[in-house]
Amino acid sequence: MKILLAVLISMLVGCNSPRPVKQVTQPVQPTQTSTLEDQSQPRLATLEQQRMCSEQAEKQFRARGFTDKSSEYTSHYDARANVCFVMVHTVSATGTSVSDTELVFDAFERRGYASYVWVNAGKKKYWEVAPMTCVVYPRGQPEITCKSSDEFDALVDKYFGIAREVKGFGSAQK
Repeated sequence: MKILLAVLISMLVGCNSPRPVKQVTQPVQPTQTSTLEDQSQPRLATLEQQRMCSEQAEKQFRARGFTDKSSEYTSHYDARANVCFVMVHTVSATGTSVSDTELVFDAFERRGYASYVWVNAGKKKYWEVAPMTCVVYPRGQPEITCKSSDEFDALVDKYFGIAREVKGFGSAQK
């Protein structure tokens, strides 16, 4: 019984060690790359996917009422995630109040991925006012709370590959 157990253990341990490979008489055709290799290689969006994303982003931008000159948007199609990300940036000023808002969402599913709201209702310097909201929701991960527009920009770029085209009020906030 002990010998049988020893043979079984050696066979199991031997399964993990390299062994000589049996010669194959027919040539082996290359197969598709493994899932791990696929994940390590960037998957690029086609021109058609980029065009489709850009058109949908514009539709959503207009449908959500961002038609004035204080708002702008940019889009990015993430081919690996199959998501069209849209970032809307709005800066507004009324009286002594200035605000800077950023939203990142999926142009097709309308799912929100990030939001940043900074409001300066007084006459303070922009670095004296912390954002009211600064949160990023990476896909499949817990939400991340940030503390500045620079941190927000870095997180949005890291997780969604999208960044502001133009810096607005409060964007240099530390």
